[in-house]
Amino acid sequence: MLAWLILTQIATISWGVTDVFSKMSVDENDKDFHIKLTIWTGMAMGILFLMLLPFSESKASIIELSAKYIEFVPPALLYIISIMVGFVGLKYLELSVFSPIQNASGAVAMLIILAYYLYSGRISAVSEVVSPMDWVGVVLATAGILSMAAVQHNLSREKKASDPGNNKYRYGAVALLFPLAFCFMDAAGTVIDNFILNGTDGQEGIGAVDYLILYNLAFFVVAVILWIYLLIVRKKPYNPFQKSEIIKAASGIGELLGNAFYIFAMALDPLLTGPIISAYCVVSVVLSGTVLKERLRPSQYLCVGLVLAGIIVMAVSELISIG
Repeated sequence: MLAWLILTQIATISWGVTDVFSKMSVDENDKDFHIKLTIWTGMAMGILFLMLLPFSESKASIIELSAKYIEFVPPALLYIISIMVGFVGLKYLELSVFSPIQNASGAVAMLIILAYYLYSGRISAVSEVVSPMDWVGVVLATAGILSMAAVQHNLSREKKASDPGNNKYRYGAVALLFPLAFCFMDAAGTVIDNFILNGTDGQEGIGAVDYLILYNLAFFVVAVILWIYLLIVRKKPYNPFQKSEIIKAASGIGELLGNAFYIFAMALDPLLTGPIISAYCVVSVVLSGTVLKERLRPSQYLCVGLVLAGIIVMAVSELISIG
């Protein structure tokens, strides 16, 4: 259990720092910045793919591995799409607002896995694995998200009246669809990760290293396709190795580290990993204030605080349950 806790904490810190680098990569004048950021993330994943290939649990070639687990490609693509959606959303929301909302995915994933456990007979009652404290966390996080929608809508109306050219608040509460879309897609991906790594009834799971190999390969292939898209369709050749792209490189490497440690943590404990790692938004919020110098209105801080409180309550509840 100590190994699992260490893995989750490393993933938590890695993803929190990655959020800051991703926000720093936002270019208001570049319509393709999210594609470029995805390309760099895919390049980093490609490096990890090559490093892990010799350590495959199945000892199969990449062709054999891909053919055997071809059904696991769609979940990887779902997660890649969610990351791109998240990158776009960073253009219209402060990181300290965006990160807590998107990280409610851990709670959503927990509820989906719980429903499956009930349906499959692994547990007979919700109370076996979900405490009242967990439900308090879910209610707090939900209240924070709904409250933030109202606050963003009002703020958007004010900004449109006083500063029509301000893109950050152009979509108001609608901008929350970006982190919410990430939240639900990431939750679905987390649930599928659980089934892939730990298996379902009558089907054995895949090894953590093999899954990382397939996932990183899929991300690298997507990055190559996006690079070709910029070159041929957009007619905007992209050189990721320019000095100006170093922040995107840091974001890609951070995403790589977070994913690697997350996968191994999921392999050890799928139910607890989601809620605990979701608390990485605490790191993001702290760094958004200290590094990015973001300043929110009191009403926004209150909403963010509710979401953070919900996530932290669930994390503490799970730590108590394993204590």
